[in-house]
Amino acid sequence: MKFLKSRKKINAKTKFLLSALLPFIALFLLFKIFPIIRLFTLSTQDGFLKAMGRPSWVGFNFYLEAFHDDLFWISLKNSLVYTGIYVTIIFSGSFLIALGLSKVTKKLRDNLLLCYYSPLMTNIAAAGVLFIYFYEPQFGLFNFLLSCLHLPRLGWLADPKTALFSVVIVEIWRNLGFFSIIFLAGIQNIPSVYIEAAEIDGAGLWKKFFYVTIPLLKPTILLILAICTINAMKVFEPIYVLTTTSAQQPGGPLDSTNVMALNIYNTAFKYSRLGYGSALGIILLAIVGIFMYFQVRIMKTTWEY
Repeated sequence: MKFLKSRKKINAKTKFLLSALLPFIALFLLFKIFPIIRLFTLSTQDGFLKAMGRPSWVGFNFYLEAFHDDLFWISLKNSLVYTGIYVTIIFSGSFLIALGLSKVTKKLRDNLLLCYYSPLMTNIAAAGVLFIYFYEPQFGLFNFLLSCLHLPRLGWLADPKTALFSVVIVEIWRNLGFFSIIFLAGIQNIPSVYIEAAEIDGAGLWKKFFYVTIPLLKPTILLILAICTINAMKVFEPIYVLTTTSAQQPGGPLDSTNVMALNIYNTAFKYSRLGYGSALGIILLAIVGIFMYFQVRIMKTTWEY
């Protein structure tokens, strides 16, 4: 009898959990899994947006075409360079800011967090217009500061050598505070008993940092690396806003800021090649998935302390 009662309780709990999770599972399948399946289906067909007739099945021809497309390799290189710069500066900068904020008083920390976080509340279009004026070669603020320091002026967005880095600066300015808050939450969540135990054992500052702080921050580090990598690989709005002018298409100059997401957009909607654009989207998804896999493998942890 006891076994039957406990089994009924388990079944009731299972039914309750399933009924509670079912709407979320349905939404996840509808808005996450189904679009990926549909995207892959489109990548094997040709004829969308060109004619009202039935699209033809082309198999994996678009994937093969991508590997022979010079613009694909240019956009992939730009995305990887952008991701490398963005992740490195965001990760190290937000970590150092969080360490500094953890050492100050609560009142000062709250005021500084407000200053750091406020750029994220700025609309990307407004931030883009602001930085376009800052980057203006003749009368922009940044070149004015360089001339005050007796340094040569830069072309910023007008120079293929500096255009991509100029876009990265805007996104770092907008997102640095957000990731600093995540790092700060992780640092404050470290139990003080571990730090005190390390001090009793005679551990110095660097040993506490490398053998206590860093291992306990692994979940936070993995989260930030994942978010930064995904955001950087799918960047679109800053590129489109900052590099579009009356004399230049987005992604310029000379395709120096033409990243994967922008190439997918142009291919699918500007040139009406939805099948090829879908194939590029699947390739981008696979690249991000590979990044995530290796990040999880490198940062593998038990999550228990």
